[in-house]
Amino acid sequence: MSTEQIDVLMSSVVGDDILKMSVVFNAIKDVTLKLEELTNQSGESLEHAKKYYGMVVVLYKLMDRMQTHFIAEIDNNYLPKLQGFKETAQSNIKESKKLMSKRVNVKTLKSNVESNELTLKVIALYKRVLMSQRDKVFKANDMTKKEMAVADNTYKTVSLSSAVSGLISDGANNFGKLISLQIPDVREFQNQKIKEEFKLLSQKLEG
Repeated sequence: MSTEQIDVLMSSVVGDDILKMSVVFNAIKDVTLKLEELTNQSGESLEHAKKYYGMVVVLYKLMDRMQTHFIAEIDNNYLPKLQGFKETAQSNIKESKKLMSKRVNVKTLKSNVESNELTLKVIALYKRVLMSQRDKVFKANDMTKKEMAVADNTYKTVSLSSAVSGLISDGANNFGKLISLQIPDVREFQNQKIKEEFKLLSQKLEG
């Protein structure tokens, strides 16, 4: 087998991208667990609950991304490469058998046929392993998407509760401030000037 073939068969489908994402995932998971603890300790404070459920949504989105990436790697990278290796091995076998008919280096050619046949068996076995892994991750991703939708809905619900609670709190504060503003009692208007003028005018008329 070529170096490329060995690298593909021996390497992990996970790859650097998923390894990097898994580090981020674990870091976010630690923060999420801490927020869950704070939410429980605070008696489900809306402030903490909103942050907690928001981080849960982020975790599900990251998990969904890793799972879909894993499936895409198998479908678009590994399986096509394995098919190419399979065709190459089959071509090698066909060529070796054709050369064997010329009765030259038969022992070497027979060994080549056996090596390529073993390669075909390894490819077939690895393909079964990949398909099994793909099937498990596909089913897990289906559940992830469903749970992510629930987590997202819960986050929206908590956010709405937080917004309503904040609105009620602001309204109560504004009402309290408004009600505390005392307007002085309105002074009764005595119309004293007109009364004085009326009195003077009456005296002139009487005199």
